[in-house]
Amino acid sequence: MKNWQIVGIHSVKEALKRRPKEVHFVALKESNSKQADIAEIENLCKKKKIEVRIWNEKRFSQLAAVHQNVAAELKAIASPEVEDLGQREQSLVIVLDGIEDPHNLGAILRSSWLLEAEAIIIPKDRAAKLSATAIKVACGGAEHVPVITVTNLSSSLQELKEQGYWIYGLAEGGEQNLFQWEPADKTVIVVGAEDKGMRKSTRGQCDQIVEIWQTKGGASFNASVAAALAMNRYRQCFQK
Repeated sequence: MKNWQIVGIHSVKEALKRRPKEVHFVALKESNSKQADIAEIENLCKKKKIEVRIWNEKRFSQLAAVHQNVAAELKAIASPEVEDLGQREQSLVIVLDGIEDPHNLGAILRSSWLLEAEAIIIPKDRAAKLSATAIKVACGGAEHVPVITVTNLSSSLQELKEQGYWIYGLAEGGEQNLFQWEPADKTVIVVGAEDKGMRKSTRGQCDQIVEIWQTKGGASFNASVAAALAMNRYRQCFQK
């Protein structure tokens, strides 16, 4: 299994707290040792007997443009297969159809953690990968929600249907308004690409198209905002 190389204070701290035995080393910049967050990371490494390396700016920048001067290498989390999902009576899965911005992937991953999605599914091609940048933006979410990469999104959606999921696509002109939407216990929320939305083949797999109400036309919500609103609505419906 491949290793992850991650950056960012929150991502590294979450990994150290959640699975320290799988962290190979932590890298810091020497000048950061007096910062409170960095000191906490150093103390965690000392307590867990994890190697600390000193890197220069060039080495950090090779991983991500924004890195907060802290990085770590650790064992990648094994992702389940699509057929492994749906064992719970209530399950929320997020499908991203062509999201290419790693910041959007990271933000959706963070919301998925906070709102207890079971997994995120992304296509193998023409989509943002679980990079150091995406993991940093997720602020620890990558430690909690698996990201499953599939070669054929339509086939995966069909498989989820066979497992009892209802497929809901987010798009303008939907027959259901998000704020009146009553999702099924086992729900898949599909979020389309930033510029083009869902592909025709993906939209054809949806049981229902859900629209997010807005007061201004001519634009739409950012993909990560739309995903967070839909996940929040799902959780609201089951908190009654």
